[in-house]
Amino acid sequence: MDKRIIERLQWAKWFIQHGFVIIPLNEDEKRAAIEWKEYQDRKPTDGEYKKFLKMIKEGHNYGVLGGQNGLVILDFEDKELLKAWIGEEGLNTICRNTLCVDTPHGGLHIYVIADDIPPQRFNPAFTKDGKGIADLQSFKSYVVGPESCINHKNCSSDKCPWKGQDYTTCYVPEGNNAIGKPKSGIKRFIEFLVNRGKKIGIEPSASLLAWLKGKKKDDKENGKKLGVQLPETKEERNEKKNKRLKEDAILKLIEILSPVYREHHRHSIILYLVGWLYKAGIVKEDAEKLVKSICEKFNDEECEDRVRIVRETYSGLREERVKAEGTGLKTKGGLFEEFTNIIPEEEALERVRELEETLEASEPNPRAIIERLDYEKELYAIVNMDRCEVLRAIRVDNKLTYKDRVIIGCPKEVTAIVNPFSNVIMYDVVWSVPSQQRELKLEKVTVEELLAYLKANGLVLKKNLAEDILNAVFNAMLRKKIASVVTGFDSPGIFYYEGKLIANKIEVEMPSKEELKEALEILNELAAKWFYRVQERFITAIRLGLISPFAFAIKQKFRGEKAFIPWLYLYGAKDTGKTTTAEIILYIFNKYDKSHEKGLGEVDSEAKLGAFLSTDTFPHIINESSTLFDKPSLNEVIKDSIEGLTARQRFENKVILKEFPAYAWVVLTANNFNITDPALSQKRLYIIHYPINAQLSKAEIEEFRESVTSKLPKLRALGDFVIVYMLNHPEKLTYDWINLSKEILEEAYNYAEIKPSFSLENIHIESDIDSDIRTDVLAFIWKKVYETYKTKVQVTNEEGRYVTVVSPLSILDSVLEARAIEFMIKMHTKDEGEIIVFLPLLKKVLNEGGIELDSMESLAFLFKDYGFSYGARKILDKTQRVVWVRVEDFERVIEDFFGLVEKTE
Repeated sequence: MDKRIIERLQWAKWFIQHGFVIIPLNEDEKRAAIEWKEYQDRKPTDGEYKKFLKMIKEGHNYGVLGGQNGLVILDFEDKELLKAWIGEEGLNTICRNTLCVDTPHGGLHIYVIADDIPPQRFNPAFTKDGKGIADLQSFKSYVVGPESCINHKNCSSDKCPWKGQDYTTCYVPEGNNAIGKPKSGIKRFIEFLVNRGKKIGIEPSASLLAWLKGKKKDDKENGKKLGVQLPETKEERNEKKNKRLKEDAILKLIEILSPVYREHHRHSIILYLVGWLYKAGIVKEDAEKLVKSICEKFNDEECEDRVRIVRETYSGLREERVKAEGTGLKTKGGLFEEFTNIIPEEEALERVRELEETLEASEPNPRAIIERLDYEKELYAIVNMDRCEVLRAIRVDNKLTYKDRVIIGCPKEVTAIVNPFSNVIMYDVVWSVPSQQRELKLEKVTVEELLAYLKANGLVLKKNLAEDILNAVFNAMLRKKIASVVTGFDSPGIFYYEGKLIANKIEVEMPSKEELKEALEILNELAAKWFYRVQERFITAIRLGLISPFAFAIKQKFRGEKAFIPWLYLYGAKDTGKTTTAEIILYIFNKYDKSHEKGLGEVDSEAKLGAFLSTDTFPHIINESSTLFDKPSLNEVIKDSIEGLTARQRFENKVILKEFPAYAWVVLTANNFNITDPALSQKRLYIIHYPINAQLSKAEIEEFRESVTSKLPKLRALGDFVIVYMLNHPEKLTYDWINLSKEILEEAYNYAEIKPSFSLENIHIESDIDSDIRTDVLAFIWKKVYETYKTKVQVTNEEGRYVTVVSPLSILDSVLEARAIEFMIKMHTKDEGEIIVFLPLLKKVLNEGGIELDSMESLAFLFKDYGFSYGARKILDKTQRVVWVRVEDFERVIEDFFGLVEKTE
């Protein structure tokens, strides 16, 4: 068979399997090969579909009808015009989220699921310069399906550039085989097209505008995936309560019941059948009509009793009675049990399948799940709940016959967990194995993972069939609403869903005014006393940290804009407060624990980092992270995690894909600035340098531990305030963290009725000089020089009196003249004049001070622009490899970096 026909056939089957309607078209043409308008109101029967697929297999094209299952197709004449209309990136985004098909004449079909289905097609929907450029296909219309082909010798349109030529082109899908639903609803999407079209002279048709101005249904925004039915809206439930039974359906139902409607079983059959009709939403009048027709057909003399069952069921009396008895309203399950008492089980299955197809409704807790696998071969997946087995059956002569036992046991309970941002549906499953008197209870597994567990437990009998069968069964359970479906997030934190912020698996309440006041007083003390040397840096870090629990929600809300909150990168010498700043952010959200703070060795692989980032949406810390960026693979994980919803994906085996969501926001601390990928440092990381002059003395550190550390848990009141405030104001959520954090802090201080000890207007923005390690090196050297001067050097004048030297360069000169510092000396040379020599001991002293220096040669390289040199020199009768610089050049360094100039007193 031709490859194109194989693909065409696969696509046709795909549409059928997902509940859409197809019809056969003529070979190489758009025209229907059959009278098709009856299928606007009903779906083709199995026999009709079998015939249609046979025609497609023989070379026919096929069409996809609009309207069914909410399907609407936007039919654009010119793809290039569409790019100019909404932008190429806008079009790419649409086609990443739903099925797009290139048409033979350079146009595009966009398939979407509509929340508010137009009652008819709009042809045209849009015009430009008086000519139609786009249609909207809905009820009473169809489009040519993917992989169908047109021979242009059959073209009659003047738009066809190959009109009359024996030349064939095809409808080519762009890759996405899922049909999506516009997030804001179909009308909002059309309004977007209307507004964008105005700029380039594109106008909507009058009929389209009239429909847009009509009453809109509430959007059913539930994040559902293709094939997953989530809880119904009120409107959908009301619609289902008014379903009508047509005359041909009544006749079909009577035919199905013919072999089983026998004496001693009639009461039970009517009881269960009416329960099913009621649950399926069939109107009472039609239910009565069906029961009376059954009585008439089979000469049932107790017809009045049968009709009474209808009246009691629809009045609610029957349902109230069974609830009081603690039982359920038996429907399909009861019928299957009743049928098996009269006819063979396999024939009973076929009767139930036909009832389900005719009523177009399924009931919860069935005794048998029946799902078609193959239209041509008439193969079915069966879950027999009485046997508790998964089987494969074949339909021959209107009878389902068991063919294979595929899996031992059956799904006793199934809950589908639809994560709104993930492409993978997870399940909580209780798999019952009565023959072994046990149950497998599995949480958050995919169908593939479930199959792997079943294989590992020796429950899979036909490995080559099991995957297809199990997928079909779970799809049926979802589509028929046999499985429970919940929309949920699997980790603690703050998430954005349906325009709201959701606090998942966390408990938080508004703190009292006194609690918040105490927390803010601690923050004031930290800023004014302990971080006063780097106050602006500290407050900037805290402000970014306040928004951190919402970083994932921001990525969700602004996914289309690729908006995100940068991670925080704090670096500097030890004891400057960078790690303490990070830990204060954890204290604010009550997350100061080992699971939220890791060292480099605990996150130095993709697997470790992915697991770390997927715990919750609260801030996390990675300490000593300077070499984290040496691995390109980790750089990619970090970039993906900052911007995207997923940190990494990996296959557990050939079929099981494991996702690690990028929930967490991270503070990275390091002694040195060592980011090798410019793409990280440009915008994805907010870099703050804690300079050496922020370093606390040992006495200050001890005082902080004794007087402050025990108070830090009280900062939680600030975190609780932030979360409650944002939960109450989800509309304020933005990636403009600077203004958002300012607003939140202002609200907090106003609520507590105190003033901040710092300015809310200033924000620290790192400059090149701040990021320069040379600043730390020079500051450290100068600190040692000044300390040495104060403790070891005394200067006298000509009269022998002690004098105070206040000029920085004079202090330096005094220390060097006295040779009072171990790692640097001043020498006079013949060629260079006076020079300052830095001895190898300097490297050790710097490293001990928290400034990592690879070698003395690295020091010379850092300051090469100022004439620093490295090499072997004879120093104090010993040849050493040292760094030296002329005195006047070193003075220039000091002035350039610190602005120090000579002054006298």
